[in-house]
Amino acid sequence: LITVVQLMTQCLLIDAKNFEEEEEYEALVETPCRVAFLKLVPVLVKLLRNLLSMGYSPDHDVGGISDPFLQVQILIVLRLLGTGNEEASE
Repeated sequence: LITVVQLMTQCLLIDAKNFEEEEEYEALVETPCRVAFLKLVPVLVKLLRNLLSMGYSPDHDVGGISDPFLQVQILIVLRLLGTGNEEASE
């Protein structure tokens, strides 16, 4: 799951970089990649809530925190998607 979230992050960063390099770049263009990922915001929020309220899982536990690396990656994707989008940032 963490690799999927990391892939989403990289896709968003590369997509933004490609639009910055074009001449007709406007602030935060809604690319097809970004639009597709925006539909997943409620799922990501639900997953993050489940991770926070989940009980002890020794396989993915670090210092008493359930899968902190996945939590950070989800927060990064949500930050990228929430930038310039009021609906996603809510």
